[in-house]
Amino acid sequence: MVNLYFVDLYINKKGGVKMSEHLYTTHEGDFLVVMLVGVIPLCIAEVVESYPLKLKVCEIGPFANLTRSDFIIQPKDTKLLQDDYFKGTDIFLSSVYGVGGKVLSGLRSLGAGGQKLWEILPI
Repeated sequence: MVNLYFVDLYINKKGGVKMSEHLYTTHEGDFLVVMLVGVIPLCIAEVVESYPLKLKVCEIGPFANLTRSDFIIQPKDTKLLQDDYFKGTDIFLSSVYGVGGKVLSGLRSLGAGGQKLWEILPI
């Protein structure tokens, strides 16, 4: 079995390379947990383009073409979500709803669609 995780590397403002503490992937088609600028709940986004990183939270509309300034990746939650996807578990959503939070998305692949954000519930 191939290990699909890598350490997220990025260049900081001083030109140095910084390594993220959390392991998650940003390949096309991967799901990430993000906070959209101006939207309080967590959202599940899909990677549309790896470099430069572009995401979509909805299939059409203003959340269908997000660039780095539009979102903040939640590394710990993204790792949990990607682990759930590969292992067939539901730890991420259960943990969010266990503390009274909610998760939104408009991705057709998650059972939503269009340009509206829908609440994604645990199984």
